[in-house]
Amino acid sequence: MEPLPAPLTQRAPRLTLFAAFVLLAVIHTWPLALAPGYYSRLDSADANLNTWAIAWVAHTLPGHPGQLFDAPIFHPARLTFAYSEPLIVQGMLAKPILALGGSPVLAYNLVLLAGFVLTALAAGLLVLGLTGEFWAALVAGSLAAFNAHTLTRLPHLQAMHLEFLSLALLALDRVAARAQVRDALLLAVAVTLQALTSIYSLVFTAWSLAWAAAARGMGDNMSRWRSLGLIVLAAGVCGVLLSPVLYPYYLLAHESGLVRTVGESRLFSSTWTDYLFTGARVHYGMWSQRFASSADANFPGIVATLLALVALTRFRCDRYVRMAASMVVGAVLLSVTPRLPGFEWAHGHLPGLSAIRGYSRAGQFALMAIALLAGFGVARLRERWNPRGGWPLVGAALVVLVNLEALRAPLAYVPFHGVPPIYGTLAATGTGVIELPMPGPGAEFKNAPYLVNATSHWLPMVNGYSGFTPRGFMDIYRGMRRFPDDWSIAWLRANRVNRIVVHASEFEQLKGTPQLQKVETWPDLELLATEGDIRVYGVRPAP
Repeated sequence: MEPLPAPLTQRAPRLTLFAAFVLLAVIHTWPLALAPGYYSRLDSADANLNTWAIAWVAHTLPGHPGQLFDAPIFHPARLTFAYSEPLIVQGMLAKPILALGGSPVLAYNLVLLAGFVLTALAAGLLVLGLTGEFWAALVAGSLAAFNAHTLTRLPHLQAMHLEFLSLALLALDRVAARAQVRDALLLAVAVTLQALTSIYSLVFTAWSLAWAAAARGMGDNMSRWRSLGLIVLAAGVCGVLLSPVLYPYYLLAHESGLVRTVGESRLFSSTWTDYLFTGARVHYGMWSQRFASSADANFPGIVATLLALVALTRFRCDRYVRMAASMVVGAVLLSVTPRLPGFEWAHGHLPGLSAIRGYSRAGQFALMAIALLAGFGVARLRERWNPRGGWPLVGAALVVLVNLEALRAPLAYVPFHGVPPIYGTLAATGTGVIELPMPGPGAEFKNAPYLVNATSHWLPMVNGYSGFTPRGFMDIYRGMRRFPDDWSIAWLRANRVNRIVVHASEFEQLKGTPQLQKVETWPDLELLATEGDIRVYGVRPAP
């Protein structure tokens, strides 16, 4: 058996690391912490979607897990929650916040900050346990959480939660080192939890771990086959645990044909410019803005790159350096894979690939691995440092530099004044709701604000925004363009939609004053409530 890294000691400054990462999360998202229930990124359609998604998970789990994927958007379509990421871990983190009366925006922002802290802490503790060097852990955690990729994707809550990847890497090493069942089960649980933050993360984690395992090796001849068998066991356990989540995606792909095309994957794959683009203030204005058209910001940082190169001097003798370096290569390769020959065949035959559109986001896993390498590089520098001279100052300077290279704060947010109270009246007697005007082709993202409104009533809603749009949505949109008329009223009745929310000024601007007046006088409609520009109508029962 191979020796394992020494475990963390009681003297290890874990609480100090935690406090430091909390402070860094506040700094990098400033001024969010001043008013997390007020500041928001609801100017982004994806932030609206993800705010609604974690609220829906919190509302549904654990009481009614069978209803999770039949989410109340795009009514009457089924399995609509599978149109995007599951965000189950994030939703469960949001549950106590919402249960205590917090708004969906407050829940989103606190879960966002938690993702930064947990991802940093997991990477930092891994490096601390392997090296015993505090400053190495602080550098690694900083780079893992606060980097060019995450700080340009605040509307994408899934990007902030990679806290289980470090645990999975540790478990993989233990499986290879001592070939015990409990380590295989730990690996399965870590990968499962990472997958429950994002389907993308499932694919990217499995890919990264495969590269790490290949670089590490599986021990001597006697234990190699046992270790490989335990990895297969871990994959099987992971598959069983994830089957209730993955099966709706499978059904949706095979029954509705909702898969990503080769063209989409190529459009959202990386080029070399991704690895030069960052939104950081210190770099953007000087040189990086010329690469702003890149698919994602995957620039690792100058200091991080230099520290990673220092770590590579131990490539032969340190298996964790080999594993992390291999993960970098694998992630970068995956991010550009749609542009390589043979991708069409792989897209059609290998499971999971047709679910991925943004291959460029694999670059985040390269940044995670570089973060670990940078931590190992700091530890290597400490080994060579004169023990009598100011290493804490050097370590602190490295922490400041890597965070300065990533810093984008202060960030711009938009105010959230709460869901209008009128929406709270819908649940009492409503059976379904539609919000008008109903944006259609090319403007589906304009339905996104309606999702946050829906968190106050959870009625089946005709509107929707997600990673896919169901085929029937366009037919409904075309029918509703003439609202109110006999067809639209009949459709609403047939589908048990008895509440219509009209945003009067937007409706009038889009449809004209005569059409708005028609709504006001149509005999099948009854005005139930008004609040500012919002009017709620009920659909009268059929005579």
